[in-house]
Amino acid sequence: MNNDQCGEFFPKEVLDGLVAQVGVTAYAVLAVLAAASTRQSPVSKLSLEDIAELVGKSTHAARSAIETLKDHDLIAVELEGRNNRYRILATPGHVPTP
Repeated sequence: MNNDQCGEFFPKEVLDGLVAQVGVTAYAVLAVLAAASTRQSPVSKLSLEDIAELVGKSTHAARSAIETLKDHDLIAVELEGRNNRYRILATPGHVPTP
């Protein structure tokens, strides 16, 4: 996982099952959010449109993927003014089960 930004947040064993649980698009969104976040600041300030563009999907598909990630307790969506912020919730070695 040398080039995989999600590897900073999740070990390989977790990621092997994670894609199967949430799907490829949601995993791609998680990777984008992880790349825009750090351990010191796990909040991404990317807009939904930016996320969709980076993943190569429509905003509808990106929104659906974000809902999937929320349903699996992998991210939280926080409102800051009129903008959503996306916080990665899971820690290395621990991904909450749905």
